[in-house]
Amino acid sequence: MVARRKTLQNSNDDYPKIVDFISRFTVHHINVNFSCRKHRANRADVHSGSMSSRLDAIRNVYGASVVRDLMVIHVSDEML
Repeated sequence: MVARRKTLQNSNDDYPKIVDFISRFTVHHINVNFSCRKHRANRADVHSGSMSSRLDAIRNVYGASVVRDLMVIHVSDEML
């Protein structure tokens, strides 16, 4: 119990980590809606609706400039 209490001591330090985790999670789970906001905040820090594509999810989390710089790579394994 002591280790758990130490880990969860300061919510101001933990909240950015939680927001980062949820933001990354939204990129991998585009069919799930996520919302994260601080207690009593008017606006969510992370909000994602169901995305139609992975690129839309990346654009929502990291911005349009990151999506413009991405390159599609197709890989196949002939042994499969």
